[in-house]
Amino acid sequence: MSSRRKYSSEFKAEAIELVISSGRPVIQVAADIGVEVCQGCETAG
Repeated sequence: MSSRRKYSSEFKAEAIELVISSGRPVIQVAADIGVEVCQGCETAG
């Protein structure tokens, strides 16, 4: 089992801003910044 990575609040805020400002899908931005997203998570919520 892999351990979860912890990201700073600043990193998270910058990632969210990048998604909003770029208009790209979350999964694509996550891949660009090296964050692994579980399958199905990008459509949850």
